[in-house]
Amino acid sequence: MKRKLLIITLGIFGFTNILKSQNFSDKSIVLKTINYNLNVKVDFQEDKMYSTCELSVLNPTDEKVQIIPLLLYRLLKVTSIKDEYGNSISYKQQVLAYEDWEVMQVNFVEIELEKPIVKDEIKKLFIKYSGHLLGYSETGMNYVKDKIDPIFTIIRPDCQAYPEIGYPSSIVNRKSGLQNFDYTIVATVPDSLMVVNGGKLINKTSKNGFTTYIYKNIKKAWRIDIAIGKYSALQYDKTKLFFFPQDSIGAKTVLKYVEKTFDLYSSWWGPLKDFQGFSVIEIPDGYGSQADVSSILQTASVFVDSTQMRQLYHEISHLWNVESNDEFSPRWNEGLATFLEYLVIEKLENREYLDYVTKWYLNTVKMELLKDTVFASTPLIDFGKKSITQYSYSMGMIMFRVLYGIVGETNFNEIVGSFYQKYYKTGASTEDFVQHSKTISNFNLNIFFQDWVYTTNYTRFVKDNMTIDEMVGLYSKN
Repeated sequence: MKRKLLIITLGIFGFTNILKSQNFSDKSIVLKTINYNLNVKVDFQEDKMYSTCELSVLNPTDEKVQIIPLLLYRLLKVTSIKDEYGNSISYKQQVLAYEDWEVMQVNFVEIELEKPIVKDEIKKLFIKYSGHLLGYSETGMNYVKDKIDPIFTIIRPDCQAYPEIGYPSSIVNRKSGLQNFDYTIVATVPDSLMVVNGGKLINKTSKNGFTTYIYKNIKKAWRIDIAIGKYSALQYDKTKLFFFPQDSIGAKTVLKYVEKTFDLYSSWWGPLKDFQGFSVIEIPDGYGSQADVSSILQTASVFVDSTQMRQLYHEISHLWNVESNDEFSPRWNEGLATFLEYLVIEKLENREYLDYVTKWYLNTVKMELLKDTVFASTPLIDFGKKSITQYSYSMGMIMFRVLYGIVGETNFNEIVGSFYQKYYKTGASTEDFVQHSKTISNFNLNIFFQDWVYTTNYTRFVKDNMTIDEMVGLYSKN
């Protein structure tokens, strides 16, 4: 049955509801977001959000840009776009499916400028939009359960809850890399609720039963996360912990382990550069833990079950990552973080767990290799290009477990720590990490990286049921 198309024209603006992919694969994202001011008011009676954002973009290239592409959640609708002088800017919006991810639907907004943005020019846009959030579980992202609800509301890029530069193409968006920008958040909610964010709280004012919170980033960010709920707070030194009141006992344990984890990683890899503070924000189970440059969204499981503290170890380790300069990142840092979360269990909890879970991962990777021919034939360096970075967690965990066995704890930490200290400002590629590791290591790692990064030679070892010690032995002879 053919679908009917609904077209609504609003003055100079258009809104077209077309659930159909277009050809965006030949597009490239030129503009860089450099500043984001987001003003949000949440209406819990209507289950809607009303927002205004001031988006500043820079053109660092010689290419002239006259059309600005933006992505927004499928149930959020732009109502006006103006320039810094208050003049209306023409745009069109339509709900489209990603061309390479058909179940992912977004409101694709194209802003049509009268004059193109030339090299080194900054353009400010004032965008008003409003609507509902109902998550993205239909896409397979089961953790994106986001909705407007007084019990818990989260506004984050995983649900496209604010406009971002991009096209309905995961390949094109990944190729552009992460944006790094400053932001200011102004969020208004009923007095009974609290707004929390990983930035610095600049101001808080109450009037007529509503409270407005103003946060500003403390480091350049690649995402904005705004959590709203009945929060309580604890603080130790520069670490803040926001938690649900019913989890107050567990919150004290979490804060203790946050500090222990920071101390451990700092002793291994050196202190974080330009560290100005860090926040841990509790979110309900099922919403997915996530780390950014100054905070962690941490699921409630850690607060009610201390044996789940490994999730914290994983996310905190990402703070020592450097920005990827790969065109298509293979996300090997997720394999490193997965390995570390189990290693730290042994270091901080005195539980022997690493060997047990490594055997489980070996079996898991073997089954994945047998089921997925693309995975089995694709080296790690190409995981991003082939859109199979989900395997970076499992295969990457095994790879770093083998590397740890080859070089030993001290040399392993020298590699990871010196890589961060050298590249934290500039970012680095996978090739940079490989070459750096070879330089720092006391062992010859040429064959190891050839087997695990640039080819699929490692798959033979996994399929042959070799143990980690046997794999380590292959390279220790070099």
